[in-house]
Amino acid sequence: MLFKYLFRSKRKNYLFLFICTILGILVLSVLDIMQGVVFMLFMNRATGVNDIPLWILVIGAFGFVIGYYLVSLIASYLITIILKKIRGELVNDIFTSFSNYPVSTFLKNETASSISSTITTEVENLINSYYSYILNIFSITFSFVLGLIYLGLLNVFIIIPILIFIVLILLISFLSTNKINKNYEKVFYANRYVIKLINNVFSFFTVSKMFDFKENINKRIESEYDKFNSAKKKARLFDVILEKINGILSLLMFFSIYTICVYLAIKDQMNAGEITSIIQVCGSVVNPFFSISYVIKAIANTKSTRDKIANILKVPTTSTNLTKLDLKEIKGANITYAYKDNDYIFKNLSFDFKKGDIVAIIGESGSGKTTLLSILSKFITDYSGNISLNDSINLNDVNDESYYLDVKLLNQEPTLLDDTIKNNIILDKPFEEEKFNKIFKLLNLDNTFKDINIKIDTESKNYSLGEARRICLARLLYDKPTFILLDEPFASLDEENRLIIENALTSINDSCIIITSHIFSEEFKKHITKEIKL
Repeated sequence: MLFKYLFRSKRKNYLFLFICTILGILVLSVLDIMQGVVFMLFMNRATGVNDIPLWILVIGAFGFVIGYYLVSLIASYLITIILKKIRGELVNDIFTSFSNYPVSTFLKNETASSISSTITTEVENLINSYYSYILNIFSITFSFVLGLIYLGLLNVFIIIPILIFIVLILLISFLSTNKINKNYEKVFYANRYVIKLINNVFSFFTVSKMFDFKENINKRIESEYDKFNSAKKKARLFDVILEKINGILSLLMFFSIYTICVYLAIKDQMNAGEITSIIQVCGSVVNPFFSISYVIKAIANTKSTRDKIANILKVPTTSTNLTKLDLKEIKGANITYAYKDNDYIFKNLSFDFKKGDIVAIIGESGSGKTTLLSILSKFITDYSGNISLNDSINLNDVNDESYYLDVKLLNQEPTLLDDTIKNNIILDKPFEEEKFNKIFKLLNLDNTFKDINIKIDTESKNYSLGEARRICLARLLYDKPTFILLDEPFASLDEENRLIIENALTSINDSCIIITSHIFSEEFKKHITKEIKL
């Protein structure tokens, strides 16, 4: 998944950096093998096999250590840059895909916490696992090839137990991959369910206290936590078994190498320096293979993340060349919606909304007022019946972004950004001062906020509910939608804020206003042209 970002990027220097990193890992592998040569030279000097001055060996060894860690530092730095680039582009793609979700799908499947988790923790874990994967795959390959060449030059018989060991390790790793994947998939889903249950318990806390439901809740948590621990225990037990098998194979391999070295030394075919070098190089060749199971485990741990991100990235890119529909009419025929079988919110509802209408949707709480606005906003799509635009276009056939150029919704709960009042209204659109001031004055915001650059603080809430609703309505009017959908805009407002909003709405002549409410003032009722009772 991640490697494609190296090759698709317009910045070719990232590919160059990647090649440099691989070359750095190659140099490190060469230096790993050279450690064996350094040890051999020291040992041979100690046993009189060579007469290289000790000070030359010490300076050489010191230079070797400095070079090794310098190359290691450079390689780590380069791969950090590369992974930062991959992380940035992947997160950008995820954001882009999220923004291209149909609203109905997004609301049904995603939450703020899941999105935040995806673009932070999950992506970071995925990047780190691939970091380990990249380093290991190249390190293993280079060390293996170079090590075998070096050992073969010393004595070809040394290679035999190493090859047998590596074949067995690879075979075990291959056969256990599926089991490791399944084990950690079970751990992941068990853990996720425990977290979900705990979150549910906290949201259910007051109910459990009032209805003495604590014991039942505790049993549920305990039961699910036992399942999680059981899955984790099985996964860990399998890991331990693999570790022990690898350990036994490693001991057998080194015993075999020691035996061959001792035999060759007895036959005067190998000296102490060569034996020291062989043992050192064998470690450099073999040790990376022990990490194969850890790499498999790391990749297995990210399977759910990889699947999730892959599904997110499947969302097609929305065209940026959007045109207004020139929407004049929204007509509904036999609209029926139920949360579940035979639990109807409304049945066979028909309506006809046109520019210039002020439509009142009236009904008690739970009658379906908000649901109807959600359907008109394309937040809900699984209704039966037909909604046509301009008497010719089916609502479900229209792109969300194109539709929202003409249709805007103001929810009962206003949504503000931690930004200036000005930016909360224009939302990065070009600032048209005359239009802005007109809307600002229409909603009496100019008397409330003397400075449009005052910052909103959503945590401390340096604003009232009425002020927040007026700011959000100003944002909506600044976009000049043809159809304005308002969900209980007067709810919990004082008379002053209610009158300001009512006066603003009745002064709009070139739009269709569709508004839900329990009660309308007598003055506002005079302006209502259509009424739907639910």
